[in-house]
Amino acid sequence: MNTNTKKLDGKVAVVTGASKGIGAEIAKQFAAEGAAVVVNYASSKQDADRVVDEITKRGGKAVAVQANVARKAEVERLFSATKQAFGKLDILVNNAGVYEFVPLEEVTEKQFHRLFDVNVLGMLLATQEALKHFNSDGGSIINIGSLASSLTPPTAVVYNATKGAVDAITRTLAKELGPRKIRVNSINPGMVITEGAIAGGYTEGDMRKMFEGQGRKLMIENKVVLITGVSSGIGRQTAQLLAESGARIFGTVRDLGRANPIAKVELILMDVTDDKSVEDAVKSVLENAGRIDILINNAGYSIAGGLEETSIEEARQLFDTNFFGVLRVTQAVLPSMRRHGYGRIVNISSMLGVLPGPYRGMYVASKHALEGYTKTLDHEVRTFGIRAALVEPVYTKTKISANERTVQTAIPAYADQKQRVTEIIEKEIANGDDPHAVAEVVYYAVTAKSPRLHYPVGQGVMLSRLHRFVPPRIFDSVFRKRFQLDKAA
Repeated sequence: MNTNTKKLDGKVAVVTGASKGIGAEIAKQFAAEGAAVVVNYASSKQDADRVVDEITKRGGKAVAVQANVARKAEVERLFSATKQAFGKLDILVNNAGVYEFVPLEEVTEKQFHRLFDVNVLGMLLATQEALKHFNSDGGSIINIGSLASSLTPPTAVVYNATKGAVDAITRTLAKELGPRKIRVNSINPGMVITEGAIAGGYTEGDMRKMFEGQGRKLMIENKVVLITGVSSGIGRQTAQLLAESGARIFGTVRDLGRANPIAKVELILMDVTDDKSVEDAVKSVLENAGRIDILINNAGYSIAGGLEETSIEEARQLFDTNFFGVLRVTQAVLPSMRRHGYGRIVNISSMLGVLPGPYRGMYVASKHALEGYTKTLDHEVRTFGIRAALVEPVYTKTKISANERTVQTAIPAYADQKQRVTEIIEKEIANGDDPHAVAEVVYYAVTAKSPRLHYPVGQGVMLSRLHRFVPPRIFDSVFRKRFQLDKAA
């Protein structure tokens, strides 16, 4: 057995539009796998010669052949040159393509015909000619499409249409040519930063925003979302953002009479501490929308005070909202998600679910519980197509401090230290992240194809890294100084 045999030994491939970018890399990779390659170019002879030179210097076989694939006579010459150079044809890669992104109002007949002539007619002419040169063993045709055909980014209406045509033609020819032992496939890349893209004035950031933005929009459009606690702050901003992105939003409030309307958001009554209220609200959403695709557990509050000062009843009430409220709503929603084989659950936690939080200890304990619950939930429901994630802000400019409850019992021994910590927290909240920044992270969590478990926000990103990588003793010392805690006795 010859272990040096390469995958494409003895094969001959024509790669159109191979002077640069994707085509050039395909040509070089094919040659590295043993194929003899025809590097087609329309006008960039110098670039095509450079690709051929690189292949031959590595011991491969390649020739450069000029041809505009939108012109039948030149396509015929391309394949005639292929036969003359290598005697046969096994593979055709239809990569040649052009693009131009402009608003609909600026589309011209010239632009339309240029894009369709190269991207669609050129592919058909090359495929027609290739059929004449494949032998009885068949061949392989690979069409380079684009995710633009499904993501349909704006200002690219003609380009998107050409790539949609490539998809349709590929599927048709796969059926038509299959009986002749000719495979037809398409590859639809997303964001690829090529020389052409850069020359056209598109930066990596531009293309990433365009394609990723459209991909995420597809993930959220027409999804049914239930968000708890949308009266203000993070919940309200998240409801607005997801509604603007095309989702159908149901937002819960405890008092419909006092709730301010939110554009495109359907407000429903729910008290997360009441079993029947949760059951009725979820039932109402399912009756109206038929399903719940995304659940965002946001409802919660904080209580200020030392752990020794906090009564059992105060702790129980806080946990009833911050932890058991999440449990109630999630359990009510999960059966629908399991039936539909899809779901995203995002629980609004806090970096205080990872870190200590003096004089907010019971709030911290509820968030630590939520972290453990969410981590375990994600493993249990993943088999049903459901994922759970945690969004972890630190200090956010919300009404949480204004709405914060205070423990009824005050122990004088804690007074000075508690006051210093409270002043620091109030200052941090005043200078904290805007709730919209948290809403954007929630958006990323619910639209990610492969969601992470943890989504820290703002300063939380740095704190998360420090907590993971700084030795515990050093972190402890820095933490105590940061919150002006008294030295140990």
